Amino acid sequence: MASSNSSQPQQPRQSEYKDCISCKLVGSVTFIGLGSYAIYHSIKPQNVAIGLSRSVQFKKVGLGVFGIVNIFAGLYRLFQ
Repeated sequence: MASSNSSQPQQPRQSEYKDCISCKLVGSVTFIGLGSYAIYHSIKPQNVAIGLSRSVQFKKVGLGVFGIVNIFAGLYRLFQ
């Protein structure tokens, strides 16, 4: 039997795909903006006289981590 691979054009592999520069910029700015917004709200002082409860502290730490991850994702997307 003849091989059918030689008669058909080969599809480009997934790793050869590249985004256009505007797609990279929009995606990167979106990730960095979302991360900055999350970090801003994790640092923003609360109007609590007694102190922060444990659940509020966990929320602040979670928002901070989420913000940092999104900023790094945006930078990775920009320079990939």
